[in-house]
Amino acid sequence: MLTTRTLGPFTVPAIGLGCMPLSGMPPSKAWILDDRSAAISVIHAALDAGIRLLDTSDIYAPTWNSVGHNEILVAEAVRSWSGDSKAKDEIVIATKGGITRGPEEGNWFGVSGRDASEHYLYRAVEASAAKMQVSRIKLWQHHRLNHFMPFEEQFENVMKLKAHGIVENIGVSNYSAEQLRRAIKIGGTPAQGGLVSVQNEWSPRSRNRADVLEICEEYGIAFLPWSPLGGIDNSE
Repeated sequence: MLTTRTLGPFTVPAIGLGCMPLSGMPPSKAWILDDRSAAISVIHAALDAGIRLLDTSDIYAPTWNSVGHNEILVAEAVRSWSGDSKAKDEIVIATKGGITRGPEEGNWFGVSGRDASEHYLYRAVEASAAKMQVSRIKLWQHHRLNHFMPFEEQFENVMKLKAHGIVENIGVSNYSAEQLRRAIKIGGTPAQGGLVSVQNEWSPRSRNRADVLEICEEYGIAFLPWSPLGGIDNSE
């Protein structure tokens, strides 16, 4: 039996699947874009192995004008998976928003913007839900902060997404301990209907922000490490 973890109201196996590479990241691996069936097969294999947490984001896309590429792919893989309805109900697709891409930003490595305005976030979650063909997003995480906007204002906008009705649970990504404590003060803990997750890098190359882990343990917030084995190999 797989070891499980608590993620807000959900219980999921401790290992999840980060789906970003299936949208051609890094560009040296872009061959996957020409073999959609192979990408979907990867997700099917993960689900067959018992994985129930799939991580994606609206900006995981090979080009600026294909935003939502990964969300569409992940949702298609879940719908076409051979598991029964009970198994499919167990799946948590965690998506993210708050980073913008435009034609001047080029490829994956182009400079991206940030937008945490209420209007933008509402449009972002509505677009993500539409691309994944769901009425409600089980877990939506604030991808990155806009450092030109007051923290309290933008995080209050993030928390309003639950009231909007499309987002069931809120998480954050790439937050420091100080930012996390301020977010908890505004939005509350999981027990209070507030933050349920933090997604930061935690890998052999990055052991910074151990204090974030301590806060998560203190309040029962799930910590979702990205690049836990060191990240994507960008070699040819």
